Amino acid sequence: QKHDRELAELAKLVQGDSEKLLLSQLIAQNHLVRKEYKAAFEVYWKLASDGQHPGSSRLARPDDPRISLQFPLWIAGKMKDLWSQMPENHRKELNISIEKVSQTALEGDISARERFETLFGFHPAALAVRHKLVEEYASQGNLSRAEILLLKLSRHPEAVEQAASLERLARLMADVGLKRDADYYYRMLERDHSTVKIG
Repeated sequence: QKHDRELAELAKLVQGDSEKLLLSQLIAQNHLVRKEYKAAFEVYWKLASDGQHPGSSRLARPDDPRISLQFPLWIAGKMKDLWSQMPENHRKELNISIEKVSQTALEGDISARERFETLFGFHPAALAVRHKLVEEYASQGNLSRAEILLLKLSRHPEAVEQAASLERLARLMADVGLKRDADYYYRMLERDHSTVKIG
């Protein structure tokens, strides 16, 4: 908490993406110690937006270099962790910003929706983006991606969303002739959500 001057000096010295990334982590941790959750979240969001690390770049775990993670997934994990720690009053302004980005993603191309879903999958605004992606993947014949998203939606906190995702999964399987898979999801729907009305 008492090293703002040192962080400012360090910012003048860092070179290359790896050092800039480490500096950003130190700044975010500094905010977090002060319970400045929104500021810490924005540090990681800026990292995601800067585009210095391509989606294919990987970060090795400091404790085990054999294990690495794609940069967007690492950032998404940091943002999700911060979001879960953040008091509701700290989320208000961020909610407005995230919802604006979700609208831009919905109106943009599929890659914008995929990026939003990766980074903000923890946020309620991701629901509409996921629904649109499911239908796009289904229309492209990309069964595996549609199935992955629908399985994520089947773990949604709301029972209606869980039921709707299982019903869509069953129809998706039936549409491509996978009768056994379709029957499996219909049975799951009947077993777990027989009282739920799907609109």
